[in-house]
Amino acid sequence: MVDNPPAHTLDKLIFCVDCGRRTFVGHQAVHREPEEYLKEGETVEYSYKFRLYPTAEQQEQMSRNFGCCRYVFNHFLTQRQEQYKKTGKAPTRFQQDKSLTMLKQELPWLKEVDSTSLQATLQDLDAAFQNFFRRVKQGEKPGYPRFKSKHDHRQSYKSKCVGTNIKVLDKAVQLPKLGRVKCRISKEVKGRVLSATVSRNPSGKYFVALCCTGVEIEPLPSTGAAVGLDMGVKSFAVTSNGMEYPNHKYLSRSEKKLARLQRQLSRKSKGSNRWDKARFQVARLHEHIANQRQDTLHKLSSEIIRQNDIICIEEMRDGSLICIGKGNEEWNCSAPHGAGRLMSRHAAFHALSMEEFQKEMEGIYTTCVVPETLDESPMAYKSMAEIIDQIEPTVEIVQRIRPVYNFKAAD
Repeated sequence: MVDNPPAHTLDKLIFCVDCGRRTFVGHQAVHREPEEYLKEGETVEYSYKFRLYPTAEQQEQMSRNFGCCRYVFNHFLTQRQEQYKKTGKAPTRFQQDKSLTMLKQELPWLKEVDSTSLQATLQDLDAAFQNFFRRVKQGEKPGYPRFKSKHDHRQSYKSKCVGTNIKVLDKAVQLPKLGRVKCRISKEVKGRVLSATVSRNPSGKYFVALCCTGVEIEPLPSTGAAVGLDMGVKSFAVTSNGMEYPNHKYLSRSEKKLARLQRQLSRKSKGSNRWDKARFQVARLHEHIANQRQDTLHKLSSEIIRQNDIICIEEMRDGSLICIGKGNEEWNCSAPHGAGRLMSRHAAFHALSMEEFQKEMEGIYTTCVVPETLDESPMAYKSMAEIIDQIEPTVEIVQRIRPVYNFKAAD
């Protein structure tokens, strides 16, 4: 805990790549250092995501590409493991690039898919190991790279833009090995395309995410207002100026229908056509619930960032995670929402001390380190590394927001 906030703390605390303003969970956000703030005329990398409507032939080609990328990832992950066991040293990215060329000679069917997607898969594998070693050095839960499964209902691959192999057309996009794919272009694509990530979700819908560079983001006009946010359960969020946003409880509203569909799924023979149809119905309902939540988050976050220049989040020490659900059926397409707490609020009041609380909050500006908030102290929760490890099978972590100012709403 510090007596006064740093000079930059209350100005552009969290940078939103969608609008150039401060934001909180619900927008795709990153924390930037003061010298990295968006300046007028500055360009950034920006991702546009659109839904695809491929033909049956194009879907078949996409499935081949998913499978080949999965095979390459698993093959070279195995190669790294085996060579490390034999020699104590894993192959480098350059060595595996050369091995990929040889592998394509041995397995001609790898040439049927986009070659840049196979190269991008090796890049992803190398990045996974770099992240693993970084977490080991930092003393965090390592998270060793895992093999990809063909039974995962969420599949994707990334193609690099070389020349004009990826183009945005009228109501369509041109993709390598696929040609012209019908697409719903919902907004103008600006900048230069770097790559295209093609994905299929559990409900069978196809999407493309275009990563573009040189996109100029126009910051919103300043309002001079500031607000603190306290996320809750009964109410979704409470602001420091008394505004209360309700928790719509979209899952609870759909529980009866979801239970009925899951009962129908459990009565089908796994792998049969009827089982597939029932699984798609369950997946579509989960997708509907996720879309309702995402719509609420985007509308609420857009409203708040347009009305305020300063937004302070309530997480005490470790910050918050922006996540996208993986739709893991083994976890009922959900996530362990209560994974963080170590002790009950009653136990925290009796077991923890203010001295410990103040020490844990060093370096974070806050006026909320008081006896009344002892049950919300960092010691009452698991470490961020433990939480990330527990939720990893169920969500993809987009970004971690680290607090420099803490706010806690009072009754």
